[in-house]
Amino acid sequence: MKQLTVWKKRTKWMICAAVCSAVMAAGSAAVAADMPHEQTIPTGVYTIDNESYDRSMAVKNNSKKNNTAVVLKSKTIEESQKFSIRYIADGEYTIKSYAGSGKSVRTAAMTGAVPKLSSTKTRYYIDRNEDGSYTISPVDAENTALCAVSSKTVKLAKKTGSATERWTFDGEVTEDKDEVSRQLTKVMKVHPSGKYLGSGYRFAGASQCMGFGREVYSRLFGSQVRWNYNGTPKTSSDKGKYTIAATSWSYSSSSLKKLIAKASPGDVLQMDSPKIHTMIFISRDKTGFTVYDANWVGFNRVSVRHVRYSDWRYRRSSAIRVLHAANYPAE
Repeated sequence: MKQLTVWKKRTKWMICAAVCSAVMAAGSAAVAADMPHEQTIPTGVYTIDNESYDRSMAVKNNSKKNNTAVVLKSKTIEESQKFSIRYIADGEYTIKSYAGSGKSVRTAAMTGAVPKLSSTKTRYYIDRNEDGSYTISPVDAENTALCAVSSKTVKLAKKTGSATERWTFDGEVTEDKDEVSRQLTKVMKVHPSGKYLGSGYRFAGASQCMGFGREVYSRLFGSQVRWNYNGTPKTSSDKGKYTIAATSWSYSSSSLKKLIAKASPGDVLQMDSPKIHTMIFISRDKTGFTVYDANWVGFNRVSVRHVRYSDWRYRRSSAIRVLHAANYPAE
């Protein structure tokens, strides 16, 4: 297993339960359950440290087998204490053992359940409380939270607001661009360059290049997302599913180089009006960049093409933006 040596972003997030009084705990939990969920921490690789015991979650005996318990151990730098947390959509996350052959941390939706390695995923909410803290709950059991019930044991318990429910996520956000590139290669086999999509082609409410961009995005990141030509979310349900990573109002070679330098494989390149166009970014080199799109070389015709930075200096579009998935996978 390779070591994480490149730190692209350094983050430290306090994950803790609501600290309301005993009198208000039940009422607050009921209110929280009715509130909409959203992304609150970025996808990344973390250690998960408990405040009450000053110890870290770890896979027992550094095992990679199903049904291995997640326990608490003294803090070290060993791989068994690293977890990959990935944002999915609608406030939902998955947690995987970084050293566990891709095994997920699954917690049965009942109090007393011990989180264990599994080939089956549990989705969790990580919700922000009014005091700025957070709590982690299985989607199927929102009235419970992961809790350190002893210096060695983690279990699912009813939310009480105790210190045992408070966690610190300390780690690094290093995106797995190679994985997205592999998935993009698979999509390109479904829709190879030169393929005709058909005269009535539509996806997620859009046709031609925009519809194709939305379909590729959906295949890569697992959810249908709609955006406008200026990069803004189409509806409130599309908010939080992606970010605008970069914008350029100029199509000069130098401006495009700066913009493309911030693009990752699978990102959407969205041209604004009046000359609108949607593309999926593949890669860059010294002279330009390669994109995957439809409706450029012919009506509803798929293409993979290299664009030189100098080719678009007279492009009649008001801006070009890079749209980046909020649940872009981490290494």
